[in-house]
Amino acid sequence: MKIAISILISLAGLAFQIQSVDAQGSLTPPAAPGPAMLTLSQVEPRTPVDAIHTPGNGTVEFAITNSGSYFLTTNLFGVSGKGGVGIYTNDVTLDLNGYSLLGASVGSAGVTVFSGTTNIIVRNGLISGWTGLGVNCLAYNGILQNLSITGNGGSGVLLQNLCQVKNCTSSGNQDNGIQINANGCLISGNLCNQNNQGNIIDDAGIWVGAANTRIENNHLTGNTSYGIYIDVDLGLTNNMIVGNSVQGDGANDYFYSTAQIVGPIMTNNATGIITNSNPWANFQF
Repeated sequence: MKIAISILISLAGLAFQIQSVDAQGSLTPPAAPGPAMLTLSQVEPRTPVDAIHTPGNGTVEFAITNSGSYFLTTNLFGVSGKGGVGIYTNDVTLDLNGYSLLGASVGSAGVTVFSGTTNIIVRNGLISGWTGLGVNCLAYNGILQNLSITGNGGSGVLLQNLCQVKNCTSSGNQDNGIQINANGCLISGNLCNQNNQGNIIDDAGIWVGAANTRIENNHLTGNTSYGIYIDVDLGLTNNMIVGNSVQGDGANDYFYSTAQIVGPIMTNNATGIITNSNPWANFQF
């Protein structure tokens, strides 16, 4: 009798434990577990510039035809008769990613941003050795920044409307270091050195053939004909030239008409030290 009672007590306890476990809820997961790793597009959401993702055409080796963000994964080399990278659409960022576009003395232009495009950024790398322009930026509202543009067969940079060139080096190019062909550009914080290797009489470190451009805080040295040149034959007005330093640039460090806005140009005083507190001052030494 005692054994039977003991068994009944044990069974009752077991039933209580089972009920307690059931009270914790279902152990079946509501859905299959999600992926534990990031996809490639999440790790690098930009598009590489290569023959697969940006196939070229008869004009350029690599063509960007869709809006988005693009980047280099290695140095790229020019091929005969073609430009390097062509941008054909709006809203594009091209990051050279620390790599180089090398023309190898056969490719026609390093980067061409074609006319009719808008909102283009090109940045962070070297563009060198092209037989034509380093960067031909025909966009409206284009930005070039943190580029080294050297040893090209034409001008280092050519710009159209409302474009900016910031913190770039343009050196050793056959024509102008930076050439502005349309109104309203901003050229700031650049180094232009030893451009106009072709000894063209009116070429310069920075050449301006437009109006309402601001040229500030650039350093120009050793350009063959001129430092900063405003083409007076075009009747240009309201280009602002402030805070630049220019030295050793052939015929004239500064060349402009009275229709421009130019901060005072300070030269070495008797002791060889430039002193001026005017924040708009340009310097010549």
